[in-house]
Amino acid sequence: MLFRPLRSIALLLAGLAVTLTALAADAQTATVRWAEDAKGGDARLVVQFAHAPGAIETRVTGRGVEVLLPDCTLGDAPLPEKIAAAREGTATRLKFDGPGAVIRAVTVAGASATIDVRVPAAAVAGATDYTVGVGDVLSVSVYGNPDLSGEFTVSPDGTIAVPLVGQLPVEGRTEAAIREDFAKRLAADYLVDPQVSVGVKTYQSQFIYVTGAVPHSSRVAIRSGLTLRGVLAEAGASLSPRGGLVLTRADGEVLTLDAAALDARTAPLPRDGDVLSVQESNFISIYGEVRRANRLALTPEMTLLQAIAMAEGLTEWANKKKIQILRKSGDGTEKLVVNLSAVERHEAPDPVLQPEDVIIVGRRTL
Repeated sequence: MLFRPLRSIALLLAGLAVTLTALAADAQTATVRWAEDAKGGDARLVVQFAHAPGAIETRVTGRGVEVLLPDCTLGDAPLPEKIAAAREGTATRLKFDGPGAVIRAVTVAGASATIDVRVPAAAVAGATDYTVGVGDVLSVSVYGNPDLSGEFTVSPDGTIAVPLVGQLPVEGRTEAAIREDFAKRLAADYLVDPQVSVGVKTYQSQFIYVTGAVPHSSRVAIRSGLTLRGVLAEAGASLSPRGGLVLTRADGEVLTLDAAALDARTAPLPRDGDVLSVQESNFISIYGEVRRANRLALTPEMTLLQAIAMAEGLTEWANKKKIQILRKSGDGTEKLVVNLSAVERHEAPDPVLQPEDVIIVGRRTL
């Protein structure tokens, strides 16, 4: 009488064993390699799997590049210094922090996946140059140990309180130095070959101040990989080919820069306490039959229609067929006449403005 129930249980266990075997076959381990040009440029992330992987997901974020490996764990080999890893259920997410990085190609061949990445020179330099300060929020991850991971704000004494090791000094140190110190402390007493990643999630300790020909004076938080060009973008300012900048360092050093200098490989990176002053050439003026004649800060790719909108539009007496743009040309002035009605009908291009343009909206006659 007991045989049939036992037989049913045996069949059920056999089925469960088959299911577990199938799940184990789907999951796999992988190792990660990373190589990049130290001066910026091409970089490559190679993931070597135990067997052919399923579909992997890649994306570009504001901080850099992320790769999601479904049903995958990492092997015992240590992670490359620039790569962080975090478990997400049965998947593993790889992260490379490098603002401005883009994915050029993703190739899966056999049991290997290769992600080609373009890394700006500033991202390479900035990732090692930034030193943590009081008020910054650090994201700390210990692979396979979620209880040791989390986000930590740097306290006024320059430390963060992390599990097991207690107070860890971080102020004035780079992400790499903090990661190395934390890993050594864990390895000394608690874990075997811990895989640790440390990154700044929120930058709140160091700032550069932007003044001059900008919509409004502001301060921009300095972060890893931030360039002076990026500072201008965050401040809502632009620099034309003829524009200039004055960078005043906290120690009193003064640097005069132009647009070409900003894009050079040797361009200075922002430091805490810097003041960046945009010169006056980034303004335009608009007069005549507009509701608010004004001098406007020139933003990237600003057009005539946008300038008129910023001047709160035209009056009812405006002559839309003959709007003049006075533009500096060599030692003289060039006059452009624009038919705004044709622009609005998409029959003529909306002209892009240049620094020091003067827009004059005439009055129509009866």
